[in-house]
Parts: sequence; structure tokens; C-alpha cells
Amino acid sequence: MRTKTIIVCAAFMTLTLSGCYTTHSSSTYTRQQMGRAATVSKGVIVSMREVDIEGTNSGVGATSGAAAGAVGGSYAGSGGRSTAVGVIGGAVVGGIVGAVAEGAATKAKATEFLIKEENGDMIAIVQVNDQNLRPKEQVLIMRMDKIRIVRDSTED
Repeated sequence: MRTKTIIVCAAFMTLTLSGCYTTHSSSTYTRQQMGRAATVSKGVIVSMREVDIEGTNSGVGATSGAAAGAVGGSYAGSGGRSTAVGVIGGAVVGGIVGAVAEGAATKAKATEFLIKEENGDMIAIVQVNDQNLRPKEQVLIMRMDKIRIVRDSTED
């Protein structure tokens, strides 16, 4: 029974962490963004560079790890105090491992775009370069709750 519980906790932690983080992309929208109007302006990519996106620390990894660690730690000892110490120790170690795992699982690479808008303003936007954009390329800048850029395929 305990082995099944540990397997279920570990699977839950893995699935939870895999759904925690979505890298900002020009082609990925949340359900809340559907049907919302965005203001659109035009610009030109002046420069770009690859950047690291740090992992999240939402507490989900630590909590899931602590739960799995507590279940695993319950195997320690033969009952009473030794089992309690195993549960507590397992929870602490599991929490630390879970937090580190969440951070590592949610790290990503993205691109920082420096864009000169038609009005002369310069802006920087960080997102995944899923359209393989390049410097000097014309882009559309869409502003809603998040700003994103896409290749400008409109005609003037």
C-alpha cells in the first residue's frame, strides 16, 4: 500500500510541475485572452539576444516533494518515534528536492527583442522566438495584458 502511495505522490508531483510553467510565446494564449481586443502597432527589430528565464518557485514543488518525502520517510524506523522522525525528515528533504526540481523544470530560454516603433519609441520584449524573427524585420506589436510580437505580413 505504501509503495502505491509513493508512486501516486511522485506521479502527481511530476504532472503538477510539468503544468506549472508556460514560456511566453507569440502563438500561445491563455483562455482569458481569447476574445480580448489588443492594440496593435508596427515596429522594426533593432537587435535581439538569447536570455535565460529563471524557474518558478510557486511552492507546488516543495509541497508535492514534502508530501512524497513524508510518505517515503514513513518507512524509516519500526514505529513510534523513529517513524515520526522518518516522516518529518522525509518531508523536509522532499520539500527541498521538490523546490529544486520545480525551479529546474521551469527554467527556459527566450529571446529579448529590442524594437523601434513607428513613432520612434524603443521597447524591449522578451518571448520565445517561435517565428524565427531576425533583426531589421518588420513586426506587429500586440498589447493586451501581455505584449507580444509577430511577423508583419500586412500590406501598407
